[in-house]
Amino acid sequence: GQSVAIRTTKRPNDGETYQNTGIAICGFDGPATSSSNMCTTGIYGVKWLQRNLSNGDSQLFRSTQPWIDIRYAEILLARAEAAVELAQNGVTSYSNTDMLEDAMACINKVRERAGADLVKSTAELADMTVPTNKRGTGKNSMIFAPTKGLQIVRVERYKELAVEHKLYWDLRRWFTADTQIREFRWRMLAPYLFASTAVVDAETGIPHGKYIFDTRVADSYGGEHSFDSKYYYEGIPDSERKVNPLLEQNDRY
Repeated sequence: GQSVAIRTTKRPNDGETYQNTGIAICGFDGPATSSSNMCTTGIYGVKWLQRNLSNGDSQLFRSTQPWIDIRYAEILLARAEAAVELAQNGVTSYSNTDMLEDAMACINKVRERAGADLVKSTAELADMTVPTNKRGTGKNSMIFAPTKGLQIVRVERYKELAVEHKLYWDLRRWFTADTQIREFRWRMLAPYLFASTAVVDAETGIPHGKYIFDTRVADSYGGEHSFDSKYYYEGIPDSERKVNPLLEQNDRY
């Protein structure tokens, strides 16, 4: 998803022409809002893509790229979340394993690999205080949780699993989507490369150099969004309701 455009202009003083190379690293048309070749966020995630496909093969259902759906870090975070939930609901140990100690060990394995500060005490995870900071008012204010201890685990998922298509489903299973996604506008981080000083790698064709990052509202996502609480539940198929007429349809339907 990169393009190189050569533009010829004239100097205002002596009329001499020179070439200015512009490189759109964040999409064929850059971080646009209306082009068919736009990149809506300004950044492409190439982690799962086959970058050597020809244009003819880069079509829907044509890729055979292996897809890693669950990484070990997610397994650790799922275990940590379950352990904190159990501990805060009275199950302090299971099979001779202290739940909070186990949760702290799992979180710290993820943090240690990333070079982040470690959780220093299980008291942080045992904290049953209800978070009071409202959305957009400071650190962790975008991640809702019933307790500060559980909020630590949820924040960890936000950081570790970013852009891995997990967080929307986390919000649904936590039943916080209707409050977190309320009058919400998507934002984008648009990277711009200083083309005049960029150096293109001869082997990969990828330019390297200095960037500026412009954070803005992503207008291509259509303004404000809200999640209605009725979308927490899927509808019961009519075929099943015919088999059992006592089944009541979920509120969504």
